[in-house]
Amino acid sequence: MSNFFPQTPPGTPPQTPPRTPVSSNNDDSQYSSDYNDEWDNYMNNPNVTRRRTRANSEPNDDDDDFIQGRELLMSDLNGPDSQEEEEDDESSELPEDRVGEQKLESWASGEMPPIPSYPKPIMDVDAEGYDAILMDNQKVEEYLKEDKKENVAILCNGKIYLTTRDTIDKQAEEATVYECLEGDKKRKNNVIGNLPLFNIKKIGIDLSSDNAAGVEPEYVYMDGIDELLMSENYWQYYSVIPLPDKQLVSVISKNEAHKIGTAQGSGYGALHCQQGQGGMAGIMVKAFPSNSTDTIGGKKKRKTVKKRKTLKKRKTVKKRKTKTLKKKTNKKRKSGGTKKRN
Repeated sequence: MSNFFPQTPPGTPPQTPPRTPVSSNNDDSQYSSDYNDEWDNYMNNPNVTRRRTRANSEPNDDDDDFIQGRELLMSDLNGPDSQEEEEDDESSELPEDRVGEQKLESWASGEMPPIPSYPKPIMDVDAEGYDAILMDNQKVEEYLKEDKKENVAILCNGKIYLTTRDTIDKQAEEATVYECLEGDKKRKNNVIGNLPLFNIKKIGIDLSSDNAAGVEPEYVYMDGIDELLMSENYWQYYSVIPLPDKQLVSVISKNEAHKIGTAQGSGYGALHCQQGQGGMAGIMVKAFPSNSTDTIGGKKKRKTVKKRKTLKKRKTVKKRKTKTLKKKTNKKRKSGGTKKRN
C-alpha cells in the first residue's frame, strides 16, 4: 500500500490515470464502473478510515502513520492491542521479578546496643536552662514550677534545655527516624524497623559545634521518649546519655520509610538513607535534682546517719569489754582468796 500512495495526505482519492468519462443523457460526467469499484475498496479499508479520521482533527505528528514518513513500529503490524501492552509494561517502576521481590521484603530487625555504665545524672536546678521556642534562658527551678505536669528539663552535653511534653509529642511524627544499615540504599531490608529513634534536634537540642558530629548524640532511642511522655508521676528531670560505640551510618524518616516499595519519590531535604546523614545514638534516662545550697538532701544526711551508727557500735563494744574484764577480775579474786584460805 505504501508503494501505491507514496507521500499522500490521508483521505486523498487514489491518483490513478483518469478514466474516460461516460457521457449521460443529461451531460453529467461519470466514471467507469472499474474506477468506482476501486474507490469503494479504498474507502472501505479500515486503515484508511482510521487515517482519514485523524486527518480531520488537529494535525499531530505523533498520530501520523508510516505512510507519511514516520518510522515503522511493531504496533503498525500487530495492531493497537500490542501498543497498549507496551504502555502497561512502561508503567511498572521495576521489572516483574523485582516487583514481586519488593513485596516480599520485610524490615530488617536489630537489637538494642549495650548500655555503658554512667554516673548518676544530677541536674542543678539553680542553673539556667535554654528554651528553644522562646530562644531565652530561664532558671530551671522557676520554669518547672510554672507547670509541674507539662514542663520538663533535659540535660545534654553539659547544657540544660527547657521544653514541654506537648512539644515533644507534637514533634514525634516528624522526629521519628530509623537506622539504615548502609548508605544510599533505600530498601526495606536495609532499614531496622523495630528500633525507632527520636531526632532531638527537632526539639531544639543541637550539637555544641559543627565539629561535634559523631562525638555528641543526635538521636535517642524512642523507648526513653515514651517513658518521658507517659510518666505517671510527671517526672520533670531527664538526661541524654551518649552511646559512643553506636554510630549510625544513616537514617530514614518515618514518612520516607513508608514510601519504600511505592512509586512516590523522596521529598526535598528529607532523610532517606543518604550517606553521611547518621550520627551518634543515645538514650534518655531520668536525672535527679540538686542545688548548690542544698543542706537537706543526699550527701550530708547520709554522713550523719553513718556517724550515729558508728558511735553506737563503738559504745556497745566498750561496754562488752568492760563486762568481760570485770568477770575475769572477779574470777581471779575468788581464785586468789581460796588459795589464801588454804
